[in-house]
Amino acid sequence: MRSALTTLLSAAGFDAKAVRFIGFLPRGGTDRDAAVGEMAASDDATIFFEAPHRMKETLELLALRMPQRHVVIGRELTKLHEEILTGALAELSTEERDREWLGELAVAIAPGAREMAHVTPEMIDARIDEELARGRRSKDIAELIAIETGASKREVYERVIGKRQR
Repeated sequence: MRSALTTLLSAAGFDAKAVRFIGFLPRGGTDRDAAVGEMAASDDATIFFEAPHRMKETLELLALRMPQRHVVIGRELTKLHEEILTGALAELSTEERDREWLGELAVAIAPGAREMAHVTPEMIDARIDEELARGRRSKDIAELIAIETGASKREVYERVIGKRQR
């Protein structure tokens, strides 16, 4: 018996020490953002399922957070019309922007080590501005960005409060 999970993992060919399977991503809100932030910060490969009607939004979110990370998307795996797409998240998000996603979808994100040296205060400020524009609470913003970047939650929180006071 074949499964979408093992089929996708073997097709991906990732060199990973560990693989995390998270089921379906949360539908939205801070839970979804936190799940994506954890993926971005993880040095494990991550596999999840996604609903067709949320796939475009999911690809855009993933591409925003980790544009160069390699992704493998499996559609209708283990079935007659299976399809596998691969590439960098930014590329696939752009190439498949107008696609009508159908069927069962499984997504594998390649492992990636945190690259804290590349996270600048300006990048953190830009993420804070994005989350403030979404109307998020200061505490939630600090938790999310700390997960994504590895920065101190307290430091991020202080930056958020400073921006709110302006």
